Amino acid sequence: MNQEAERLVQIHNTLGSLTSSPYSHDVVELALATATSLPLYGKEHPAPIWLLIAGAPSSGKTEAVLLLKEAQSIKYLDAMTENSLASGYVDSKSGEGPKQQLLPELDGKCLVIKDLTTIFSMREERWLRLVGQLIPILKWRLADC
Repeated sequence: MNQEAERLVQIHNTLGSLTSSPYSHDVVELALATATSLPLYGKEHPAPIWLLIAGAPSSGKTEAVLLLKEAQSIKYLDAMTENSLASGYVDSKSGEGPKQQLLPELDGKCLVIKDLTTIFSMREERWLRLVGQLIPILKWRLADC
């Protein structure tokens, strides 16, 4: 078993020992599966995978996403704005910012955005501009951005 698989088993066992319901850590398992699926495709056959976790307030979404924050295959942002891609972003791990060139840092990583409310609350023109910047990422053409 490789190191990442062993780590996933450890996380699964830890979650199982912390919760009484076998279904209470499904969101974490889905998020981990999404993040660890990236190396399966490699550079020759890139296939971006997207996962949106939605739920009622206090349903554990934030806690599940925060578990992924330190993983090597994750690029974590607290929130996303149109400036995150164009002008830079604040690094969630170090608190430094604004950093430049987010797009190259996404190559081969899973982008995790903790809070999408900033995106959903944008005026339509700003939202469309951000989505226009994200579409090439969805198509896995970082060079086109």
